[in-house]
Amino acid sequence: MTYAAIGTATGVPWHKIYRVLNAEKIRISSAKYRATHKEKIRTNNAEYRASHIEELREKNKRYCVEHADKRHAYRMAHKEEIDAYNAAYHIEHLDSLRAYGKEYEKAHKESRAEYTKEHLVEHAARQNLRRAVLAGATVGNLAEIKEIYRISKEEPRVRCYLCGELIPIGHRHVDHIVPLSKGGKHRPSNLAVACDVCNLSKHTKMPGDIGLLL
Repeated sequence: MTYAAIGTATGVPWHKIYRVLNAEKIRISSAKYRATHKEKIRTNNAEYRASHIEELREKNKRYCVEHADKRHAYRMAHKEEIDAYNAAYHIEHLDSLRAYGKEYEKAHKESRAEYTKEHLVEHAARQNLRRAVLAGATVGNLAEIKEIYRISKEEPRVRCYLCGELIPIGHRHVDHIVPLSKGGKHRPSNLAVACDVCNLSKHTKMPGDIGLLL
């Protein structure tokens, strides 16, 4: 009996029946084709992506939204594997990633500056976290650390921990009481809000070194 006859009898399109009955044969044939036409396939895919870039972006956005839970579950289940892959990729493509980063910053300078201005608390927290990690400092409870930065930006009455004066919004800095360079830790107990004058005067000194008391 032909595939067409089977399709007529079952109501299933004949090409679907063919694929089911010849799955292994098709898999082997496809693998052989991909192995012998790698460059052609790569070129065709690149040309397709270039000519359908907006369509593919929208499709990817929809997929990410529709499968957010599934994607998150996969990342959690394969975290070590993903981290290892990303680390290896970063090392292998370090020069190209740096070049891309510089080009991106140059092309989006204004939008990046505007974003940073609107997210000062998050930006400051990330920068200090990065400094702490580079300095080898122990990082404490991130939620508590974030709260200190929020207080420095939003609370109406905040006093400088060094001079004791009320600090106007916009003139507050979150300072490492014991500087990272002197072994201080990036954790809530070593963070305090200072006015810009005191913080810039203190720099990497200990509080007592500039004649100010806690």
